[in-house]
Amino acid sequence: MHKCIVLEDEPLAMQMMEAYIANRIELVLAAKAMQLRELRDILQSTDASIIFLDMVVPDGGSGGFRLGQIPQGMTIVTTTALPKSTYVHEFEGRHFFEMTKPISPEKFNQCIDQVLRHQKYDHGSI
Repeated sequence: MHKCIVLEDEPLAMQMMEAYIANRIELVLAAKAMQLRELRDILQSTDASIIFLDMVVPDGGSGGFRLGQIPQGMTIVTTTALPKSTYVHEFEGRHFFEMTKPISPEKFNQCIDQVLRHQKYDHGSI
């Protein structure tokens, strides 16, 4: 079972991500956040392996938290309408997956299949 975190400030997009995660037996939603401040607190207390990140969310008084501070062992999946060139510097030197909005169930499932294959490879389970 892969624990997931979702960072998304749009309520409908959050509901959609929750539904997509619930439809995959390998995934469970461990936590969700609408601001960077909430994400900072969640990352200190949750041992999730996958994080879905909307790249444009309110700061919420995060105290200088940057997305690049996400723990190294966590798989990052961006969920945004922004071009990759506008945020790729946030994850310099890290592998991450990208889902461009709007996100369909098919697009979500294809991405998760890639993520799970990548995690198996990274952990030597192939």
